[in-house]
Order: sequence, then structure tokens, then C-alpha cells
Amino acid sequence: MTNQRRLMMVALAAIAILNFLVVPRARAQTYSDSFQGPAINSFWTLTQQFGTMTLSTDQTHSGTQSVKFTSTNGGQREMDLTHVFASPLKGDFSIYYYDFAPGQQTLYEHIALFNSVTHDQAAIGTQDFDATCYFASAYIGSTATVLGPNAGCGSFPQASTTNVLRTAGWHLFDINVAASSVTFSIDGVQVYISSGDFSFDTVSLTVSGPYWRPDTLAYFDDFSFIPSNCGCGTPGPAGPAGPQGPAGATGATGPQGPAGPQGPTGATGPQGPGGIPGPIGQQGATGPTGAQGTAGTSINWRGAWTNSASYAVNDAVSFNGSSYVGMAASTGAQPDTNASNWNLMSSAGATGAAGPQGVAGPAGATGPQGPAGPIGLQGLPGPQGPAGAAGLTGPQGPPGTTSYFTTIQNYTGSVNLSCPAGYQVVVASCTGFDAILHGQTPAPPSGSWASYLTPNLTAPTGVHCNLGGPGFQAQAQLKCSK
Repeated sequence: MTNQRRLMMVALAAIAILNFLVVPRARAQTYSDSFQGPAINSFWTLTQQFGTMTLSTDQTHSGTQSVKFTSTNGGQREMDLTHVFASPLKGDFSIYYYDFAPGQQTLYEHIALFNSVTHDQAAIGTQDFDATCYFASAYIGSTATVLGPNAGCGSFPQASTTNVLRTAGWHLFDINVAASSVTFSIDGVQVYISSGDFSFDTVSLTVSGPYWRPDTLAYFDDFSFIPSNCGCGTPGPAGPAGPQGPAGATGATGPQGPAGPQGPTGATGPQGPGGIPGPIGQQGATGPTGAQGTAGTSINWRGAWTNSASYAVNDAVSFNGSSYVGMAASTGAQPDTNASNWNLMSSAGATGAAGPQGVAGPAGATGPQGPAGPIGLQGLPGPQGPAGAAGLTGPQGPPGTTSYFTTIQNYTGSVNLSCPAGYQVVVASCTGFDAILHGQTPAPPSGSWASYLTPNLTAPTGVHCNLGGPGFQAQAQLKCSK
């Protein structure tokens, strides 16, 4: 090996060592987790309240495992994989989520970011009251404001509702925190951008919801965090949002009342008698019959009789295939050719032509037709039946909304929020991730409602929120209109 070649090998080795030393420092805060180890990585802190999180082979986006969230009955479900960074960061956060129950109201299932100082939040996933559409929201802690796509999708659209329909299978949720905005994307399609200077020190994969929601399963896989200062590039912006879904169907019109019975038809008057027909004229006399034609002449036959048969006296025979016949007068010496022993008969002469038919007598004249009798008077119409009762008028639609009012309050244990005078509740939430749709009565199948609309379900003007204990903290939200 030449000295020049040895120097080149040494230089390449030095460069490789330098790269090994520098790259880890540049990417010290980058983290990804495909959940392929024997246990959940210590990067995450586990919270398992009425539910568990385990590594599972049931559903996988890559590799052979994902992390499975399984809820259980008994109380408020809180299952979290949480990581707290040393300081607030910007960067790209993404997770693959398997939607196990689209079309069903189950639990909140999402990736969420949080700033412990400003209380700003960003989240993307599903809401327990929305079986149809995914949500994406930015919460501004200083103004207690929820921002989002505000799409008219599903049965209970909110400011956080997107126009992306829930479907079974894996979906990529991505939150990109840049210098002056936060971009939310689903399956590579941008659904919302919130302007502002945000940074977050906490990330969590969460499944949560109240005790009265049904149990569910959720799967997460291939988590990734790339900080803005890692030197590895930030993913480009996602494409434009898809078209807005169709508007919901118009409510049904109230039923029309039944028509009243129709009155009976009046009887028809009797028909007048017809006129008397005139007499029929006499038939003309029959013309005379024509004269009978003369009978044909007798023809005596002379010739040989057949000699192939014997005849008895008075036998009538035909011979030689003709239409002439003879009758044997004696047995004689048969067959007998002596004409005297036979009474010869002739065929009938041709019938004379029929005389011409007499001329028909003239037809008698037709008698005149009698005049038609007068038509009877038409009967009077029967009386009109009484009109049926008018059907009930359908309920009037709700008056149009003229204004909205929103109030949001962080609280511990329990709280009561109320609308201003003249306003009624449009939507209420006791955790920021649920919707309160019931009053204190009727009660659920078992127990009683911890949180409910006030004073009643018919005309609610506020909400009572109760987390079940003084140690729990949440944010109550109330939206009113008039």
C-alpha cells in the first residue's frame, strides 16, 4: 500500500469519527418510537385511570407492534402516554392513529401539545360526541379561546370540527409548530393553520372520556418528533384542505291533519217515459216459383255383365264402374248375359234448370216513429257533507340565531356557568373535550349525572360541571345564542 493511499484512509477515518461525534449533538432532542421493544419506552410517563396501555400485535402500522389503549368501566377514563421536555420547543409532532370505531360516539382519542406556562394547547384526533368527523384545535390560554377549522361536519359541529370524515384504519395526525404558526394536517392534507408564536413543553397520546361513554379500543404507532433546530429540515406544508362535506338534511315537516269526510251525492231524478214507436209496415208478397225442369230420358244399358259373381233375384248391382244399375229378374244361368233376364234400369236424367224466381213484392211503407216522451227532471243534489276538522299545524321551526356568547373557565372540582339573560345554551363542555347534552333528569340507567345542563333540558341557560373530586382540574366551556 502506498503512503498516499495510507494518508487517504486515515483522512476518511477521521471524517467518519467527526461525523459520529457531531450528529448526535445536533439531533439530541429528536425522538421517534415505533413501539417495537419488550415494554413501553421510558421516554413516556404512563397514566392509567380506568384503562390500560400495552404493546400489541393486533393492529400495526409498521413493524410487529403498536401501543394499544383499552378502557374499562367505573369512572372518568384517563389513559395517557406523556413526555415533558426540559423547555418549550417548536418542531414537527406526528403519530399514526388507528380508528377502531368510526360512526360511533366513544371517547376522546388524540395527540395533544401543552405549554405549562401559557396554558396554550394544540390537539388533533376524535371527540367523544362526534362519530362522524375528526377535530383539530388550538387553545389560546391568555384569552381562553378555542380556534379551529369550524367546519359544518357531523351532527354537532364545533369550532374545532374539521371536514375530514372518520374512516376505519390508520390515519396520520401531524402538528407542525413553526416560527409564527401551527399547522394541523390529517393524512398529509392540511386542515387548519393557527397564526401565532407557539411553543410546547409537553406531548401526550391520550384516550379519555366520562364514565357513561361506552368502552373502546385505540391504537397508536410510529410517533415522531423533529425539533425546529435539529438541522434535519422541517416537513413542508401540507396540501390545501379538501372540500366541505354536504349540509345535513332538513328536518321533517309536521303532519297534515286528515281531510273531513265528503257529503253524499244527491239522488238522480227519474227518467221521463219515451215516445210510442210507430207501427211496422206490411211485408211485400212473395214472387211466384219458377216452372220445374223436365226429367231426363231413360237410357237402357246393353252390354256384358260381370262374370265374376253370382247374383240373387232382385239383386241390384252396378257394373263396369258406371252409375247405371240393374236388378236380376231370375237366377238363370248366372252370370247371365241375356238381357231378358234383367230388368235394366237407367240412371236418372239430368234435372231441368230451376225456373227464375218471381219478383219480390214491394216492401210496405214504414210507419212513422212516434214522438219521444219528455225527459224527466233531474233530481236535486244531495246536501254537502260537513267539512272535516283541520289537521294540527306542525311545530314552528326555531327562530333564527341573532348573536352568540361564549364563556370559558378553568376550575377545580366543580363549577356553574350561565348564559346572559335572554340567551340559551347551544353547546356545553365540562372538560373542553366533551359535550353535555342532558339535564339532571332523567337520570342515566344507573347512578346520577355528575355534570348536566341547568335549570333543565327543555330551556337550558347554563351548565353544572363536576369532575367527581377536588383533586381534578379541567376547563368548562359554554356557548349560548339568542
